[in-house]
Amino acid sequence: MRGEVLDFGAGFTVVDDSYNSNPRSLISMVRTVAEARERVKRKFVIAGEMMELGPDAPAMHHEVGREIAQLGIDLLWGVRGLGNEIVAGAQAAGLQSARFFASADEAAAAAADEVREGDLVLVKGSRSVETDKVVKTLKARFPLTGTDEK
Repeated sequence: MRGEVLDFGAGFTVVDDSYNSNPRSLISMVRTVAEARERVKRKFVIAGEMMELGPDAPAMHHEVGREIAQLGIDLLWGVRGLGNEIVAGAQAAGLQSARFFASADEAAAAAADEVREGDLVLVKGSRSVETDKVVKTLKARFPLTGTDEK
């Protein structure tokens, strides 16, 4: 769950970095996704609430959302708690394709219906937010490249 790249037979790729998150590491990973060009039709970030940031946490989440919007991401989802501030910051910076989910379970169910061929999806969040559920759901629904169909 630390930068693991998963290629799915349905033609999309997931970067699973759902073990931990903070503003610097999230922006760093989003920059990496934003720079991807080869075979990528849509750049999609699922960002969970970042924990243990102290009293400035709401403002930090909001600013991260603004930065993500400016990096050219096509779709952004915030997950749980202050994930709503990530979405609000992105929308304030002009990214209209941003959405908030109150739980990782809700985001996981929606992601399974949203992903499509050509997507590059970053899943990142603090461990307690359980964004790894998104990856588990995708793995349960779609076979990885090189594996038998389920």
